[in-house]
Amino acid sequence: PGETRFVLSLEDDLLRIFGGDRIKKLMEFMKIPEGEPIESSMVSKSLEGAQERVELQNFQSRKRLIEYDEVINIQRSVVYDIRRSIWFKDDIKDEIKEFIRDVIHTQVFTLLKDDEPELWELEPLKVFFKEWIDLELTENFQAKDREELEEELFLLVMEKYAQKEQEMGEETMREIEKVFTLNILDNLWREQLHTIDKLREGIYLRSYAQRDPLVEFKKEAFRLFEELMLNLKVSAIQSIMNAQVSKEELEQQEQNMFNLEIDTLNKSMAISEALENISKEFQEKKPKFRTLKDRMEERKKKLEKRGQT
Repeated sequence: PGETRFVLSLEDDLLRIFGGDRIKKLMEFMKIPEGEPIESSMVSKSLEGAQERVELQNFQSRKRLIEYDEVINIQRSVVYDIRRSIWFKDDIKDEIKEFIRDVIHTQVFTLLKDDEPELWELEPLKVFFKEWIDLELTENFQAKDREELEEELFLLVMEKYAQKEQEMGEETMREIEKVFTLNILDNLWREQLHTIDKLREGIYLRSYAQRDPLVEFKKEAFRLFEELMLNLKVSAIQSIMNAQVSKEELEQQEQNMFNLEIDTLNKSMAISEALENISKEFQEKKPKFRTLKDRMEERKKKLEKRGQT
């Protein structure tokens, strides 16, 4: 019925990259004329080994791509959970209070290096609170440790917050808290995605320093996410305290948030489902290598079957 023969040059990329030079030098040593067909088990085995390495390399690349995507997907899930929890609540004042506590804790821990109150350098803390919510701090603190100082600062911030709530009205304040927080979260998440894309493009350079790019990517992505969460809390409180909006503007922003929520929910479900399916495929299936010999056998069987018919 006939036969099929595959012809491959020793200068082909497949052989050149994966061991073809050794065979080529051997052929030159044996002074085999250029263009002379070479039929040798050594060549066939080298070709099969090269194909297996290429298949394995491609599989590892696809697997690594999924691992990078999974890092981003975890962050996406957290952000979307936060967003939905805010969206479906009419009153997020308790969450705002937690935001305030977290910001104060972070700043006290970061800016006050000494444990003893007598050694505290309060000037950086004063500068932060002035820039953050226009709160003037004095040095008349009664705190004996950081925890007591954090509580004193929290009460001062809540006092100013209560003044803002009285100025805007309780109902309007609840709307401001919700709309402003969602808007800031959306903006920060878009910036986060852009930053992570840039990080991902250049993270492979860490391999030159004998570091695993994936491990480095996870570390950097986690650090960026921590910054995102802190920026969310700082910016949300700052925006709420400086808010000057009408009821109509709030209603329009809330409608925009609703439209975005629907779009975000659809995208989240689609992305999560796609990643889950891909992950299952990689877990359930192992790479199947089809060497040149396998393909020739398949081709031979097809030709034999065709000849019988």
